[in-house]
Amino acid sequence: MTKPDSIKDPSAFSLVEIMVTVVLISVITVAVGLTLNHTYKRTGNTKVSLTRMRQENDVLKILADDLRWATEITHLFVVEHGLILGIPSTADTGGLEMVTYQWNPSNMTLSRRRGQEPMSIIASDIYSMIMEPDTFTKESTIYFHGITVILQFGSDTSNTIRRYIKTMNEPILLPGG
Repeated sequence: MTKPDSIKDPSAFSLVEIMVTVVLISVITVAVGLTLNHTYKRTGNTKVSLTRMRQENDVLKILADDLRWATEITHLFVVEHGLILGIPSTADTGGLEMVTYQWNPSNMTLSRRRGQEPMSIIASDIYSMIMEPDTFTKESTIYFHGITVILQFGSDTSNTIRRYIKTMNEPILLPGG
């Protein structure tokens, strides 16, 4: 029995060569697929991190705007789960506007009210909030330099930020304020 001429052709691929090629293509395909999968997952995590960072910065910017540009702070109360401060009215009436920041631990939201406006939620998913005022007393006058804000977004403690917000105008707290 003789082999057909096509099998004896030296330019044809053998079964071993075809199997090796299939295995190499499979390995390369799996490697590319894993790389794409990993990249997709990391992109999603990065988007979540950037969203959280944007929310953190927005909250701190709102609080900083209220504190930094105040020429006078007549009331500063660090209350349980919040902060109340009195600053000059933006309506140029010479009056006083109370600004209230309130953290609600049951629904993990931070809300803000300025003057007679309704309370509005400025952040959600805040697991804990601490505000520590930086004050000193000189000749019966309480000077206010700034405040340290500690916010923990979500239950993961690695999502905790601590920022010191310094006032621009060195407002003075009135005695008994």
